[in-house]
Amino acid sequence: MTGYGRVTHHHGPITIHVEIKTLNSKYTDVNLRLPAELQTAEQPLKQRCMTTLGRGKIECNVSLDGTETPTQRINTDLVKAYVHQLQPLAKELGIQSDLIGHILRIPDVIVPEEVEADETLVQQVTAAVSAALELVNAFRLREGEALEKDFVTHIQSILNHLEAIAEHDPQRKTQVRKRLNDQLEEWVGADKVDGNRFEEELIYYLEKLDINEEKVRLRTHCDYFLELLSEEEWQKGKKLNFLAQEIGREINTIGSKAQYAPIQQHVVQMKDHLEKVKEQVLNVV
Repeated sequence: MTGYGRVTHHHGPITIHVEIKTLNSKYTDVNLRLPAELQTAEQPLKQRCMTTLGRGKIECNVSLDGTETPTQRINTDLVKAYVHQLQPLAKELGIQSDLIGHILRIPDVIVPEEVEADETLVQQVTAAVSAALELVNAFRLREGEALEKDFVTHIQSILNHLEAIAEHDPQRKTQVRKRLNDQLEEWVGADKVDGNRFEEELIYYLEKLDINEEKVRLRTHCDYFLELLSEEEWQKGKKLNFLAQEIGREINTIGSKAQYAPIQQHVVQMKDHLEKVKEQVLNVV
């Protein structure tokens, strides 16, 4: 979601400067800075930023050159209220000071004159903001193309390790059977082992360690992740993040059930690739 766009437009003697920066964020947070004469356009411009950019921390700064400095006025009602309260108190406490001078430094006592926005100027500013938003999206698109290649590489690597795990699975079951049989003979004695009962318990034990369902779900999640990358929908970050979590869950389950060193090695490699995916998926809108 990182992006940058800067635009300069001219409207008669006025020069409009727009600068937009975006950073990663789970939510939409728009920080819009406008000169006083454009305050009435704040909400429409915020909405335009949100609609165009979707998620992210968005900073939009709009400044004008060539405009008249807005005049200021004194809020006389507020000054009178302060004087009415402070003058008797100062007299009672014997305080002699420039009361008016102090009051004028209080916030909201001196305020800028309300300026009606020039509709033509607002339209020009809106056009400048739209142009800057297009630059931000172009920036994001270039970054997104690089991210997509990175995602495909890591997800494909996870699928390759999954294929290797499938090849190791028959040997794993054989080894588990042999290990249990050897332990029984060592602890109980070969002559005391009931072969039929051993086969029943072995089947139950192997069912507990079976990873076929996890392998199927992991492949399905990875395939859907790759499918989402190729879809035209541009807001897909939350879906990809959810899929990354599900992929991690299946990898962890395979690792906990495997009990076989060659498979554990592939699980470690898959986790490494998934961590890289999780780091980068936060950059997707």
